[in-house]
Amino acid sequence: MWIEIIGYVGMALVILSFLFKNIILLRSVNLAGAILSMLYGFLTTTYPTAFLNVTLATINIVFIVIYLVKKYKKGKGIQVDGN
Repeated sequence: MWIEIIGYVGMALVILSFLFKNIILLRSVNLAGAILSMLYGFLTTTYPTAFLNVTLATINIVFIVIYLVKKYKKGKGIQVDGN
């Protein structure tokens, strides 16, 4: 039962992430959902699900880092509340 809860929470976070305008918040919530869905995939031995979410988590991490580096280089600092 708890394994299914992990899967449903992960799925809900991925869906919820698409409602945000702020790119850092969107990618962070999507990352959390992907990590939970990845865990679900490994626990249920549905490896295509696990691999998909490993890939999504990696993409989210890379784009968060790229975004933050660009913001920092522009001298704007890191602001979570702005675009």
